[in-house]
Amino acid sequence: MKRIARYRPSPALLVSVVALVVACAGTALAGNLITGKDIKNGSIKPKDLSKAAKAALTGPQGPRGEQGAPGKDGEDGQDGQSAFGGGTIPSGTTITGAWGGRYIAAIAGTQENSYLLTYSFPLPAPVKLTDADVQFGANTAGPVGDADPACDGTLANPTAPAGKVCIYSNDGANGTRSNSTLTGFKLTAAGVATDADAYGFTVRMVDAGTVPGRVRAEGTWAYTAP
Repeated sequence: MKRIARYRPSPALLVSVVALVVACAGTALAGNLITGKDIKNGSIKPKDLSKAAKAALTGPQGPRGEQGAPGKDGEDGQDGQSAFGGGTIPSGTTITGAWGGRYIAAIAGTQENSYLLTYSFPLPAPVKLTDADVQFGANTAGPVGDADPACDGTLANPTAPAGKVCIYSNDGANGTRSNSTLTGFKLTAAGVATDADAYGFTVRMVDAGTVPGRVRAEGTWAYTAP
């Protein structure tokens, strides 16, 4: 029976094989070396650098440069316009205000005394008012000449639909309003239309015939430009 002889590499052969493996590994590492071509511009942030690298990139502050020549003057802007300097109340804008007055009726009997209280807008209305456009609030206590259901605001929160003046009376239980019948009008007489009708309105306060006595009324109003 024949014996199979085992092959044992010589020490020289082992050294040669190890040297070959190391050489191949070195070549592979060299082939995977990262260079600047492999880095996208702007992808390296300051936080990615070491302290030594940051210190190397920071140089000393340079001397202050000389002051530059003055620039050219800019062009003149357009003159501003006051909100009250012209035009009309912008469409959809609501303005509000207060109204009121009182007098002491000194004539006894049943004679009615009438006072007209006129109020001006800060700008003219875009459309002239008519008598039908100036009304008291729907909940105004009587007597009142014209209470409009469309005037559904309150004394504390006066509102008005587009194109109307809505007047709200202080009809509190403390007797602020007393002995007066109220009606709202445009500025000029009925049937006469002038430019003045765009500038405000009138409240007529008439005593209720109980004289002598105090006739008084006051409140708020609102107007919304159409």
